[in-house]
Amino acid sequence: MSKYRVCIVVDNDVYKDNRVKKYWKTLARKYDVVTVGFSRERILTVRTNEDFILAGSLLVFVYEKAKSLLKRVRPSSEIMTAVHRTSGRVSVRFLLRDLVWYLVNSAVRNKLLKVISKVEADVFHANDLPVIVPVVNASRKTGSKVIYDSHELYLEQGMFVSDFVLNRYRSEEEKSIRQSDAVITVNEFIARELAKRYRMKREPHVIYNYPYATRLKAGTRRTGDEIVLLYQGLYTPGRGLEEIIEAMKYVDKRFRLKLRGVGNYAFELKNLVKKNRLEDRVEFLSAVDSSKLTGSAEFADVGIVMYKPDCLNSCLASPNKLFEYINAGLAVLCNDLPFVKSMVTKYELGACVTQITPKALASTINRLDRQSIEKFRANARNVSNIFTWENQEPKIFEIYDKVLSGR
Repeated sequence: MSKYRVCIVVDNDVYKDNRVKKYWKTLARKYDVVTVGFSRERILTVRTNEDFILAGSLLVFVYEKAKSLLKRVRPSSEIMTAVHRTSGRVSVRFLLRDLVWYLVNSAVRNKLLKVISKVEADVFHANDLPVIVPVVNASRKTGSKVIYDSHELYLEQGMFVSDFVLNRYRSEEEKSIRQSDAVITVNEFIARELAKRYRMKREPHVIYNYPYATRLKAGTRRTGDEIVLLYQGLYTPGRGLEEIIEAMKYVDKRFRLKLRGVGNYAFELKNLVKKNRLEDRVEFLSAVDSSKLTGSAEFADVGIVMYKPDCLNSCLASPNKLFEYINAGLAVLCNDLPFVKSMVTKYELGACVTQITPKALASTINRLDRQSIEKFRANARNVSNIFTWENQEPKIFEIYDKVLSGR
């Protein structure tokens, strides 16, 4: 019997999306897998054993620019709150930004539809809202099954202000979910929200975005006064980075802060360090490949996970860095987001703050000592074997078996 074919569809770089890459490697053990997305050269590609160029780079280049604009030029949380409370006027530039995004996204969707309609797949695996409509439309033509993988609450990131765009996307997501054979998301909090929002008969399946298992170095107990705080991830507003840097003014001298990430926001952060004369206490590390983040974190003592609760998506997030820190055997410093706090509290992995302010952070950090940190690190090492992608793979195959068998 020939293998089933799976077509994974994504609207970003297939080489950089870790969740997509892990799906590709997992599913390829049992099925023929084709991935449709963008390449490093920002062109639409189909990835099998090699890459085949299927579209010119201009459309994808414009799409990437529009996506960057959408995420970078956002109304403040105060504006968003006012928009949701009233029907008052919104800045024209935000409305135009939303409209430009919708039009460009529609053009990319049309191109994706033409591409994936030619792929003879038994299952289409749609990654996030921007690609679900062309996937569903292609499945109608080919008779293929559809799995919708919602990596986040896409419409709850505080990006859109246009009622037209929001309502259009909500309608599309609800309709597409009803036409999908299975729905997957990244944690139980988002699963419950999607089920409630779209009146689903059952909650989506949860496939946590855990990293691959990492063989930790021998768990020697650390001594000495210096304690290293580490942040790994995107340099972007909303992650508490400014407050963490300013907190170093009030933190005991035994603490050092090291930041490793990517993003244009690094320029503002470095200026903030200089402004506060913290060059001797805050260090910016070179970025590493995403596959090496867990191993490269082992030198630190405490990993930082801070998401400001300025939108529902952030409130319900399950950040990848949390699992990377656990697998690296680090203690965790976080704010009280539901998922993150539940993990840190349940397994006694570290400390939580209720306010993301420099003095509140400094107060919590100063209460950490070598003894408590070593206890948290030991707990992380003890449970690190739970939070691995390998433990998610049986659930993935179970979902696919049910979809392909029609159960």
